[in-house]
Amino acid sequence: MFGRTYTTGEFAKLCGTTKDTLFLYDRKGILKPDIVKENGYRRYNYMHWYIYWTIKFFKTTGLSLDEISDIQKRNVDDEELINIFTEKQAEISKEQLKLASMQRFIEKNIQCIKEGKKSKGIHIYSRKEEYLITVKLEESDYHGDSYPMALEKRMELGEYIENIGLWRNFQIGDIMALDDFERGRFVPSYFYEKADFKLDIPMMKVKPAGTYMVTTFSPWYEIKERFAEMKEKAFKMGYRMVGDIYCYDDVTSLLDSMDFLTSLEVKVEAI
Repeated sequence: MFGRTYTTGEFAKLCGTTKDTLFLYDRKGILKPDIVKENGYRRYNYMHWYIYWTIKFFKTTGLSLDEISDIQKRNVDDEELINIFTEKQAEISKEQLKLASMQRFIEKNIQCIKEGKKSKGIHIYSRKEEYLITVKLEESDYHGDSYPMALEKRMELGEYIENIGLWRNFQIGDIMALDDFERGRFVPSYFYEKADFKLDIPMMKVKPAGTYMVTTFSPWYEIKERFAEMKEKAFKMGYRMVGDIYCYDDVTSLLDSMDFLTSLEVKVEAI
């Protein structure tokens, strides 16, 4: 009926694919040969070429072979096909956002490594507005006045971020009240993970844009001494500290060190 037929090898070459791919499509029931001889040899006709490229088209949209098989078996109409493509379009958009977040995450870590490992000390930087997803720490999370070992809160924050469908960029840190630092109480009020954009959620806090004094150091428990150095330098430079203290933990530095780099950032204004 369809004229010349092709062996599996010939048809694979015609389609620009492999025999293994055609065998797989046969097993899935989405591209069955016209003839299967007793010795197992298969023969395809030219209409199979159109079916093959229809499968290739569906695969390009992100559909799996099982999904393609289901479409074939149910002979879906145009309206349902539009719905299927619309769902795939939404999945692609979500994946694009994830990839964009990964790109920004990598760029941010490059910046942190450059500022941290090559520029230890105290520096002044201009910062853009940043968005932080936070979890509040209660007094029960502390052990006296020592730094809280509230791993459960970190886990709670991470689960919240994943549950609302955000990709975690693992830029973690603490927010500490400047008044607490002034009194020598070095404990955070919030844990945070950075977000790529502002969200309308109760746990969102905005780190304001402005001029920040930044110090990067290791080990982390030297935080008291490092803050004292920042305070002294700010006074000498004619600045006063305002707002909260932001403490960023550079966990990437654990790859080549037994301790991670810690950065303290506080907004400053000219006196």
